Amino acid sequence: GFPSESPPATAPMTIFYNGVVTVFNVPSDK
Repeated sequence: GFPSESPPATAPMTIFYNGVVTVFNVPSDK
């Protein structure tokens, strides 16, 4: 599940999944 507050797409997204921290580097230009 995702937290109530969604982080800005401009910043790298840190998702906690199954106790594992997965960092997705999402560039501003998509």
